[in-house]
Amino acid sequence: MPAGYVIRLAIEAAARWGTLISSEAEQRILISKPEPLPAIYRWAGAALWVDRYYVAFVHDDVPGVEYLYLTRQHIIEERTA
Repeated sequence: MPAGYVIRLAIEAAARWGTLISSEAEQRILISKPEPLPAIYRWAGAALWVDRYYVAFVHDDVPGVEYLYLTRQHIIEERTA
């Protein structure tokens, strides 16, 4: 999936949860690096993780991770980690 779509998904998800994250331009720089690290945004007991291979939401009161976007590449990495 194109990086722009992943970034817009993350920005829209954050807005639905009542918070703001970096601009689309800043996100594009972060996830376009050869070895990107996920951008992690925390607020009021929750976090949004944005990476080239996934967008995930974690709430402190709910066990587990809710993936909004997930690639086969990330699934393979998680299984072998």
